[in-house]
Amino acid sequence: MVLITPWLKENIGPFAHAGIALFSVLTEIKKIRSRKSWDIQAEGHDWEELLVNYLSEIIYRFDTEQMLLSQIVILKLNPKLVVARGRGETFDPSRHPIKTGIKAVTHHQTSIKPTATGFSARVILDI
Repeated sequence: MVLITPWLKENIGPFAHAGIALFSVLTEIKKIRSRKSWDIQAEGHDWEELLVNYLSEIIYRFDTEQMLLSQIVILKLNPKLVVARGRGETFDPSRHPIKTGIKAVTHHQTSIKPTATGFSARVILDI
């Protein structure tokens, strides 16, 4: 298991940062070039389910399209929907060594909470 805890001053921050953190667990993020754009969309019943579904969609897109992202911008966000655009490139095993394979995102202990200075999130990746 890997725990990621993104934080930022706005509620969009944990979503953008969680996506990038996921790729930094997977490979060396500095080696991902910004060559292509992908749109990512996920739905949920609340913030926590939305975060899990969003990260699960990112893992699915890596598995099916070999998508690697080094930048993510959140275009739309509410407790039921996230729409993001990521920039990166297609996975190339000669340039992107896999540090840790990610099987899934767990619901266990997932949280998004307001803090005195912004928002923090907690999510666990099953490796």
